[in-house]
Amino acid sequence: MDRTGKLVIQPQFEICRDFEEGIASVGTGSVDGYLKEGFIDSKGQYVVNPIYFSTGPFAEGLARVCTGDGSSQGITIQGCGFVDRNGKLTIETKFQASYDFSDGLAKVDIRGRGEYCEYIDKAGSIVLSKNIGGTCQSFKDGLAPIEVNGKWGYMDKTGNVAIAPQFEGAFQFEEGLAAVRKDARFGFIDKTGNVVIPFKFTGARSFSDGMALVYLDNVPKAGFIDRAGNTVIVPQFDAAESFSEGLAVVRLGSKYGFIDKSGKVVVSPQFSKAMSFNGGLAEVEVDGDGSFKKGNKKGYIDRIGKIVWQPSS
Repeated sequence: MDRTGKLVIQPQFEICRDFEEGIASVGTGSVDGYLKEGFIDSKGQYVVNPIYFSTGPFAEGLARVCTGDGSSQGITIQGCGFVDRNGKLTIETKFQASYDFSDGLAKVDIRGRGEYCEYIDKAGSIVLSKNIGGTCQSFKDGLAPIEVNGKWGYMDKTGNVAIAPQFEGAFQFEEGLAAVRKDARFGFIDKTGNVVIPFKFTGARSFSDGMALVYLDNVPKAGFIDRAGNTVIVPQFDAAESFSEGLAVVRLGSKYGFIDKSGKVVVSPQFSKAMSFNGGLAEVEVDGDGSFKKGNKKGYIDRIGKIVWQPSS
């Protein structure tokens, strides 16, 4: 479906995911009875045939793919690698697990080396391998969250600790700041580890579109702050999601709608569930249980709340 609601690719897949970098992951049945996944372009043509047991979205020009073996006991993943936008397997499926590329690197797991943090470049070469005595996540803005002995900090791309593990929780850096938790409160630090927004929130999300979703203890409602820590949208919503394409999902009572960056409600809360905008459209559920499960009425709206794809089960 395009932004006007016109059907451009006929229903034919058992699963469909959002387009990323012009390509979407889809799944279809196979002769052995197991769902196989591949990728299609905007015309519905396969750029990667459905031969994989698991796939990830395209990120920085490459997408994660995993081979596997199906049996009565379920699916066993044999190996994971990456394909490019032309469908070429550019990094062999030799890793126990692989994660999306971010900051030019992808985190991988290698059998028998579970204690190591290991990352590959786009040629598939291991460029960082280090035993930090804990766990690690993907890089963003040059730093990766690490956990050592129950405390979180950050590692740089040389494998050196850039911000010592000291937090109860840590998010990836977004827009130069990261949400971290200390003494059961969230605040934000810069890339040198300096606290730039004090630990005063009971909940927080990473910055997106220049604003961060936060919750305050004395007001159990969701609101938004700017990068200086100023309250831009007073906490007033029962729940919310981060801004995407200039709009944010909010919940009042049991109904979901959307606000703009001034806090103005632009799509009144009326849906049983709503997803963030992607490509100018947002998926919504009408009169359901908020699970988006099969059988619930789901449709798409544009930025002013106009239904461009009528809700159907």
